[in-house]
Amino acid sequence: MFTNIRRAILAIVLLTTAGCCYAQESPEDFLELGNKSMAAGDVNEAILHYKDGLIAVDDVSESPAEMMDLEIALGNAYAKEGEVEGAKDHFENAIKVANGAKRRFRESLGYQKAEALYKFADIIRFDDLQTAVAYFTEAGSLRKGYWQAWIKLGRITEDVFDLKRETIEGFKNSIKTLRETETELLKLNPEPDQDLKDMIKEQEKEIKQMIKDSFIFNERSLKAFIRGYGILKTMDKKDIINYPEDDFEKTMSKIQLAIGRGAVKTGNKNCSEVIGGSEEKVFCKAVAIQAYENALEHDPSNEEAKKFLDILYKDESKRVDGKDYVKDMLKAFADRRLESYEADRDEL
Repeated sequence: MFTNIRRAILAIVLLTTAGCCYAQESPEDFLELGNKSMAAGDVNEAILHYKDGLIAVDDVSESPAEMMDLEIALGNAYAKEGEVEGAKDHFENAIKVANGAKRRFRESLGYQKAEALYKFADIIRFDDLQTAVAYFTEAGSLRKGYWQAWIKLGRITEDVFDLKRETIEGFKNSIKTLRETETELLKLNPEPDQDLKDMIKEQEKEIKQMIKDSFIFNERSLKAFIRGYGILKTMDKKDIINYPEDDFEKTMSKIQLAIGRGAVKTGNKNCSEVIGGSEEKVFCKAVAIQAYENALEHDPSNEEAKKFLDILYKDESKRVDGKDYVKDMLKAFADRRLESYEADRDEL
């Protein structure tokens, strides 16, 4: 199967490249040449070298490692040029090569496959949510130090939860309107409208299920953020993929804020399962407070977080998701997140 995939890829490459003039170079040589061109800022030349490398892959070679390296390199090169479709195609090619490899090679290809999965998922996350969630999860599982895969998973499942919350609010407003209509009708006719009552009852039943289903995404988001934070907190720096050397503390603070944000959205639910399966009930508000305290330990300069935590301390309610100060915090974050998407960034 791997040989068939290889031949299909090479057929495409041969159609898109001129005849090469390199007689003896190996795929590794072309990969190195391409990497040097990338380092020098000549992306187009790098792409040509990587494609020549694919042509040079020996068809009788059993290991797909060389082809995966070149496909990932091409994906990175196209991404740098802003050619999203080209990048997507080559990351997808790398995934197909890994999936088609013989069983004895699959474990050794885990690191390369994780990179391809992560980068492919990042491209498609707005168009194919289900695949993106599966690929981020697999990427994080294949590489223990791939903290970014879990953070990305946390981000997109948080977005899904927020969208579902908006839908639920729409349903609540609809039920409110129906109840007001029912009240007005009763003023005109004391005989209740059974069809209307049944409609309200059915929508109330539906909204309960929607709320239950939505919290699956919030729980998944919280678990993903906690896992990403745990990797950065506990693993040796050399074993972490893309260690955030320049802004480690701010990154850690933002992850904790994301955990706190998710926790306050859960109302008065039990968060013991999210934080590791505690036998005792742990209110999510307590998790939020701890997360905000941790965030400020990493970044004491965050005045917005300080202000929110002070209010959270003073609020004696176990459920805070409906409070104005929580809504203001969530709206402020949602606005920043939207701005980051419009600027092709990812606000954590």
